[in-house]
Amino acid sequence: MTDRLKKRLVIGAWLGFVLAAIIFTVMPTAELDKSRAFGCYTTAKAAPILLDETGMHILQDEPDRVDFHLEEIRSRIVMTAEATLSLRPDGDRYTYHISTPPLEPKRSYFAPEGATGTFLDFVEPDGSRTSDLGNLRRFTKVTTDSSTLIYTKVAKEHCLPKP
Repeated sequence: MTDRLKKRLVIGAWLGFVLAAIIFTVMPTAELDKSRAFGCYTTAKAAPILLDETGMHILQDEPDRVDFHLEEIRSRIVMTAEATLSLRPDGDRYTYHISTPPLEPKRSYFAPEGATGTFLDFVEPDGSRTSDLGNLRRFTKVTTDSSTLIYTKVAKEHCLPKP
């Protein structure tokens, strides 16, 4: 075997290893039961979000609804909103803008073919990403000015219309 052939075999083996590592670390392991995340989530600087069997309800002045699902990707729980959600500064708060078709496409592994969305990570109290399906109490959303808002699960009354 020539040195040139040995070199090609080594390079090919490394490329195969790298490709396998990428495939096995990026692919989600399962679509999860989204009812585990149902409830009302709030943050101080943006509209509350209600997650229920009909979708993700963004409860701002002009309420909107998008579909969502949960995935496990790289040992963490991720919520995928099946639209692009941008959270833009609006005075001292932030306002959601929903785009379809999306401004920044992101492919969800379990969404219908061609669907895109926004990934929202569920996190632990210390801010680390969670892999515990029983601990879906807070998730993060990055704003267009690069701030990170943490949504926390609260009593459902916080998502009811005010009289």
